[in-house]
Amino acid sequence: MQGQPASTDHLKLKHSAAESLKWDLREAMADNDYARVKQIVMAPDCPAQIKTSALEAAAASGSLMMVRIVFDEAKPDLTPEQAMMLLLVAGERQSPEICAYLCERNANMGIVRGDSYNVIFNKFSEEKISDAVDALLKAAPDRQVALDTMLRAAVGEKKYAAMSGLIDRGAKLGEAAADILSKVTIAVNNDPFYQRKDDYLALVDKCASITPKGYLTDCFAGVSGMMASANMQYNETPEIFLRHGADPFYGLKSTSLDKHLPPESPLRVIFGRYEESYTAQQRSAFREMFGTSYTVADLRREVDAEGTTGLMLAAKARLLPEVMGKDGLTSQDMLHSNQRQQTLIQLAAQRGDGDALLDATYWRRAEPAILATLQKELPDAVKQYLDLGAFAAALDRAALKEQAVRFKLGARPKP
Repeated sequence: MQGQPASTDHLKLKHSAAESLKWDLREAMADNDYARVKQIVMAPDCPAQIKTSALEAAAASGSLMMVRIVFDEAKPDLTPEQAMMLLLVAGERQSPEICAYLCERNANMGIVRGDSYNVIFNKFSEEKISDAVDALLKAAPDRQVALDTMLRAAVGEKKYAAMSGLIDRGAKLGEAAADILSKVTIAVNNDPFYQRKDDYLALVDKCASITPKGYLTDCFAGVSGMMASANMQYNETPEIFLRHGADPFYGLKSTSLDKHLPPESPLRVIFGRYEESYTAQQRSAFREMFGTSYTVADLRREVDAEGTTGLMLAAKARLLPEVMGKDGLTSQDMLHSNQRQQTLIQLAAQRGDGDALLDATYWRRAEPAILATLQKELPDAVKQYLDLGAFAAALDRAALKEQAVRFKLGARPKP
């Protein structure tokens, strides 16, 4: 029992020494005494905990040189969690250069830059985020990758104002286009930035200008749906999408907006104007590719990277009456989908051209079981824009007419 007090005294002395070392370190950092900081963290008996504390204090001080000294001389062995916590400290201090330096160190540890960028965009104010972007770009090995990753971080952290500057610097939406644009136009409604109408619409315009047409049309349908169900979004928003090439028919017919808009709505005038111009553009593209002397087999060729066929382009160009004058169209042609899950019959229905495609005389001759195929394969969202009852009646009339002709000619009626 006589050894117990000595052991306690030893622990007290050790604790006292660590506290003394910590205070010495704080004073040295407060005085920007780099030599003294270096001496303390390089000491063989400097505890790992003191080195970590030194890093946090250096990050909080706003001195990049101090951070470098501690890293270079103390050579701390940080876990990924400790590294991210250190970045969090620097982010709260809003120190652009320190954050950029720590991002690259984190990347060298295997921490993806996107995770580090999320912390920075979360902590930096709207007024200082531009300084952080400049520092991050200067430190990053690939400027374009950094810009694109920061754009995703900005929208993820709802730093919408920062997105505009990133796009101006050259950020691209890439494969994340649909997700980014939908968050800007949908998730932003409860954000104060949405209330800054001019800034908000300017951002939507910038995003739409660099969004592939397919993604643009999908997000346009989402905006149209919001306007129909909850009267959300500005009236100017859908026109931005239309101006940049969204399919105007998709926005009305794939949502319930067409049913909710009153006849006198200014949006109907806008949609009508863009329906005409969009159809003219598609018709011009169709004629340039196929002319007038084409076959249905020719139109099965894909015309873009999304798998859109010439037949689908004909539907967009509202040339289906002309196409139906050719032989060879099958139900498979009507139901074949591109990468965006669009089909020929869906595109026709959205434009009110379902009757042109469902030519009973043609289908009775080419594929008598067409009605059963459509009833089985078509989703309800497409069926609602087609009058399949009228098509069934027309098929029956075509069958009766065919039987009458056969009877008149003395041939046995086809069952």
